[in-house]
Amino acid sequence: MNFQRFFIITAVLGGLLISSDAFCKTPEEAVEETLIQSKKNLEDLLTHKEKLDDLSAFLDSSIDQDVAIIIQTIEPGAGSPSPEVELSKADYINSYVYGPRAIKDYLVDIEITDFEYNASQNVATTQEIMTESGLRLDPWDHKAPGIQFTSKTKCVSSYTLEAQTPKLASSDCKTVILEEEDI
Repeated sequence: MNFQRFFIITAVLGGLLISSDAFCKTPEEAVEETLIQSKKNLEDLLTHKEKLDDLSAFLDSSIDQDVAIIIQTIEPGAGSPSPEVELSKADYINSYVYGPRAIKDYLVDIEITDFEYNASQNVATTQEIMTESGLRLDPWDHKAPGIQFTSKTKCVSSYTLEAQTPKLASSDCKTVILEEEDI
């Protein structure tokens, strides 16, 4: 066997061994990896506020039209939790598109803390924690200094899979917002 042929066979076999990890993933691992990457993409789009069209398009393609989203906000200084609010797909997208724009030095981290996949129903269920921080600006008083805040949102979410792409079908979230004086 000549050297060139040996090199080609070695390269092909090496490539198969390196890429065999992709073939060895269970459907559950593949779905979880896709969801984690989706959350990283969302983080990136949220922190780059100039990409509003990209953010809107990403969210629109990632959320089922008939999504059921319930959010409750808790602010320690407010005394009692706000009532639960049900958001439509459009409301949910708008909260991501316009909310961070009113925040200076906005930072976001989204972590999937629990994951289950039901292959027979093609549904993934996650528990996610989204941590946001920044300086909340007053949209009516541009001279106001703003209020430093940190919020944690914990969601239990369900995703359907369409062509191996997860789409948010439902989410039940609780958000705790701590402002500078609460921290």
